[in-house]
Amino acid sequence: MAEFEQTSPPLAAGTDPGRALHWVVTAGSADAGAAEPGPLLIELIGSVVEGNQLATLVGELPPGRGLVLDLAGVRRINSIGVRDWVAFMRTLVGRAVAFRRCSSTVISQLNMIHGFRGHAHIESFMAPYVCDA
Repeated sequence: MAEFEQTSPPLAAGTDPGRALHWVVTAGSADAGAAEPGPLLIELIGSVVEGNQLATLVGELPPGRGLVLDLAGVRRINSIGVRDWVAFMRTLVGRAVAFRRCSSTVISQLNMIHGFRGHAHIESFMAPYVCDA
């Protein structure tokens, strides 16, 4: 069972839910015999655009815990979102960070933007596949 679950703040009135960035933070128990708690799993959903509230997310994270960012739900990132994402990654220095299930949108940014990955390692990514059969 998770230690806690936390979600992003409610959307402001008039905000398009398709453009907003939402998140769910869950923390599972540590592996049996582990001295420290396991990493937080943060599922990001939506668009990383202006008003993304990544700074709010950083302020809500307990200090020192490792993070696994599930990025399968990230559909769009604009230039302001890139700037905020790089700043977000800089605030996570000193934590173990992994990217899991990176969407093709995230992979595109990883390929184009220096510093987008920060010091994180990539566990897995989603790739579009078309079968001609």
